[in-house]
Amino acid sequence: VLFSVITHMTKDEAVKVIRKLKERVETVYVTFFSHTNQQALTNICRYRKLTMPDWSNVTKSSVFYFEPEEYIWSFYDDAFAEKTFGGKVYDTKFNPSTLMGMQKCLII
Repeated sequence: VLFSVITHMTKDEAVKVIRKLKERVETVYVTFFSHTNQQALTNICRYRKLTMPDWSNVTKSSVFYFEPEEYIWSFYDDAFAEKTFGGKVYDTKFNPSTLMGMQKCLII
C-alpha cells in the first residue's frame, strides 16, 4: 500500500493509521517530508503564500509540525521516522525541487 497522508498528520495519528494498515498488508510505502529538505518547506510556503518558519526549528526537532491556519505539514528526522514507524528511509529519484520529489519514502 502506498500512503502519503502522513505529511498531514501528527506522529501519533500516523502511528495509529500505519499500525492499522500493517494489520492488512505486508508492506506499506509511506512518503513523508524530511527535515533535510528545506526546499519542500519553501515550496509549500510559496505555493500557499504562507510565512516560512525558522528552518533551524525544523532541523533541531525529531518531528516538526508546521500548522498555519487550517493546514498541517509534518517534517521528520529520517532516523526518528525509521525508529518510530519501523521501516527504512529511501530517497526518491524525482527532482527534489518538484512536487513529486519533495518527499522521501519510508518502506515499512
